[in-house]
Amino acid sequence: MKLDFIEMDTNDFYARVPTINTLVEITDPKNFHSVPEDWYIIITDIADSTKAIENGRYKEVNLLGASSIVAILNIVKKVEIP
Repeated sequence: MKLDFIEMDTNDFYARVPTINTLVEITDPKNFHSVPEDWYIIITDIADSTKAIENGRYKEVNLLGASSIVAILNIVKKVEIP
């Protein structure tokens, strides 16, 4: 099966990504889009997060995860995210 991806650049990527209205639309190949070539993927991991969540410390895990996002946004400045 050939997928037709829409080419989008950094400046208007989020503005041009179509909105999905139902959870099942996540699996529709027409809703997948290649990200711009100048993007990077950053992966973070909260050490022992599974154990922390099992011990009821999910709020701390969520706070650390959100802190990772905030740190990156502070570095790149002026990036609009959904």
